[in-house]
Amino acid sequence: MQFLWKYIDDLAGKGLEWTVIAELIVYASARLVPMALPLAVLLSSIMTFGNLGENFELTAIKSAGISLQRFMAPLIYLIIILSISAFFYSNHVIPYTNLKTGALIYDVKHQRPELQIKEGIFYNGIEGYSIKIAKKNHKTNLLQNIMVYDHKNNKENLYVTVADSGYMRMTADESNIILTLYNGYSYEEVDEPRKDRRKTEKKHPLQRNIFDKQVVIFELTGLDFSRTDEELFKNNFQMLNLKQLIYFEDSLNNEYNDLIKNFAITIKQNNYFKRENQLLNDIDYNKKGEATTIIETERKPEISERDSLLEHKKRNKHRITKIKTDLKKDLIQKRYDTAFIEKPINDSLLIAESNQTNENKFYVDTAFHNLTIQNKNEAIKFALTYARAAQNSVDNSKKTFNYKQDRIRRHEIERHRKFSLSFACFVFFFIGAPLGAIVRKGGFGTPVVMSILLFIFYYILSISGEKFVREGVMPAYIGMWISSFILMPLGIFLTYKATTDSVILNSDTYFTMIKKLIARFSKKDSEITN
Repeated sequence: MQFLWKYIDDLAGKGLEWTVIAELIVYASARLVPMALPLAVLLSSIMTFGNLGENFELTAIKSAGISLQRFMAPLIYLIIILSISAFFYSNHVIPYTNLKTGALIYDVKHQRPELQIKEGIFYNGIEGYSIKIAKKNHKTNLLQNIMVYDHKNNKENLYVTVADSGYMRMTADESNIILTLYNGYSYEEVDEPRKDRRKTEKKHPLQRNIFDKQVVIFELTGLDFSRTDEELFKNNFQMLNLKQLIYFEDSLNNEYNDLIKNFAITIKQNNYFKRENQLLNDIDYNKKGEATTIIETERKPEISERDSLLEHKKRNKHRITKIKTDLKKDLIQKRYDTAFIEKPINDSLLIAESNQTNENKFYVDTAFHNLTIQNKNEAIKFALTYARAAQNSVDNSKKTFNYKQDRIRRHEIERHRKFSLSFACFVFFFIGAPLGAIVRKGGFGTPVVMSILLFIFYYILSISGEKFVREGVMPAYIGMWISSFILMPLGIFLTYKATTDSVILNSDTYFTMIKKLIARFSKKDSEITN
């Protein structure tokens, strides 16, 4: 029922056959088995052992020397088989039913509504036409004040038909609709070329045709229910078995790690080390491997810049030089390069060393200190521009990272779900069986109430854990198992109490315990006061 109410808006008014709806219900019911199975185990175990306790059959069994564990042994084997079967069901049947259900719901959602023309509302269900009627007689099927817009061939609202009355019927093969109009007009705006309009002295931009009867045939396309290829949905995480989930999860993790590495390399190259790469391009390497900057060559007063460059080329044809074309950039570069030979200030930060000599050390603070105020402002603006660009790059890439992480988490959730639901059957048996033996109430009264309360508690824990995993609050191996981990101690405790015949639901026992605690604390207080 919950499934039907969820998709009632998509199912209603589509003219679907009953076989399609029945198929959808069958597949949806098969999807609910893993969730309903733990509840069924809990309810059946409470009812079974509750009936045995209510009829004093458990008392007779224990008086015969058979312990509760020995009596529960065959049922434990049955629950183990049931849990294993539930795993195989979740691993093989559930992906198949999810695939069928997902494809069928997709087709139902994209199915065009059946022909239902309402009074006073434009109906656009017929491709290329927009129809409006003012009133409809349901007994005679007479339509009054009909308006039909023809939107075929991108005509927009250039062609419209208005009629006083008419009838609408469908052909025998249901492939066409015949609309018979009476006493109406057809208006058409003539879309003539601008050259022809200039040649004609008298223009007729609007044509009106009067008719007593006109028949309009609408071709029905897209109203038949069509199936989409299921191969398009096979890679969804809900349609995968355990082996496929592990494969896709591993692939997604590799893609995510590669994405992180590539992003880190890209942002470093484009933002952090771009200036450093530019400086490295300005360094000339001689045959001995010693680095000599352009500015060091230009420091010689007796040689001009042009002669220095020419002589530099004559000495070594293989040396790489970079000729500055922008004088402003060259001036800023010179001021940066002077930091190689000047002493650093006290708060300088060492960035790079070459040959471990003081002459080749580069200090950022020293370079910035030697700049003029104008160049400092330009450097700050330059740094802010790169910082904003880096921030925008991070923000844009963050969406991609979050999407990848969300896909990885969803695959992890489905992988753990196949085991956690099976294990929940095992846990609920060890809660329901001893609880029924302790309560000693069978039937559909107390067992149903207790089962529903326990299952609601389990369901809330399961949904909360899954949500935490999806949001990245906790890992999947904790979030998907948290409900079982919390309920498992309860099962162990109830089994121990049922085995030792301890009374845990007798109110007198707890009142006596509380009275003893109060008496003990009051005695200690009196001793302290004395």
